[in-house]
Amino acid sequence: MANRVLLVAGLTIAAGVGRAAEPVTTVLIDDVPGLVSIAAPANGQTVYCLDGGSGGVIAVDPRAPETRRQALAATAAGPRPLAIACLDSSTLAAVCADGDAWSVRTWRVQPQRPADPAAPLQAVAVGTATERPATPPRLVVGRSREWLAIVGLPAPLPAVLRMPIAGARLGAASDRGCPRLAAGVLPVAATASPADELVIVTSDRRAGRPDGDPRSDLVTYHSTAGRPLLALDTGLRDVRAAGFGRDDGSLWVLAGDKTPGLWRLDAVFADGRQVIRGHQAARLTAPAGLVCLGDRTLAVLIGPPDQRLVRLDLGTTETTGP
Repeated sequence: MANRVLLVAGLTIAAGVGRAAEPVTTVLIDDVPGLVSIAAPANGQTVYCLDGGSGGVIAVDPRAPETRRQALAATAAGPRPLAIACLDSSTLAAVCADGDAWSVRTWRVQPQRPADPAAPLQAVAVGTATERPATPPRLVVGRSREWLAIVGLPAPLPAVLRMPIAGARLGAASDRGCPRLAAGVLPVAATASPADELVIVTSDRRAGRPDGDPRSDLVTYHSTAGRPLLALDTGLRDVRAAGFGRDDGSLWVLAGDKTPGLWRLDAVFADGRQVIRGHQAARLTAPAGLVCLGDRTLAVLIGPPDQRLVRLDLGTTETTGP
């Protein structure tokens, strides 16, 4: 089994994992205290960062951070971006709230000047909700670039909605073919698998569970019809973000539990069934968001008090976790 690698439903099965050298960390942004969401196009050449304080979006080259620019101007009034995603290398999408009204808006982003938030390429109404979710919704773009999912919308909106993508245009939002989450089961992270499945990490916070219940967060793969294909216990609690390696299919998550940091989740077989074993790649204080720029290069958002955006260049192995 040593050094053997298989792929099952987009999850890497690996053996012979050892101890890693510390990742090389490069600070990309450390002077914008309000960063709340990050995104990158498929080529990984740009990282877009949403400033929750101004509502604007900053674009930074992860290999040359001194070249950063304003991609979307600050929002003085009107719909407020809460989370962002890249439809392609030049089209930025954001889920926005304007009072009780929710929408998804898109802009063409250009190197020459920031896009005007008041003049989107497209604005698609999602619905109305009076409350804000405990954590901002996530936007997920499928690997096929044929769908976008909004995960974590507040009630009475469905927790998950999908929108078809045609080029740089979005279709209407619908809960058809979307997974249904039980009340008290909260989506805490979401991403798209290499096989184009919607992958959601959930935390079970239903009432009536005893204090100290050790149940960890669950990762579930969903088909385009919304059917659960695979559900596995991550072995971690307080997962905050997830993403897949660009080519090798490795599933990376950020967790903020007793051992906060970046983890790779590998599938292993135990007692004849598939389970997950976590390998910690980096210890991080207050990890908040991630995007994969390559198989071993990630951009990671660190939360307060020492808020910053960093690039992590990882070694070839990780330390097996609990």
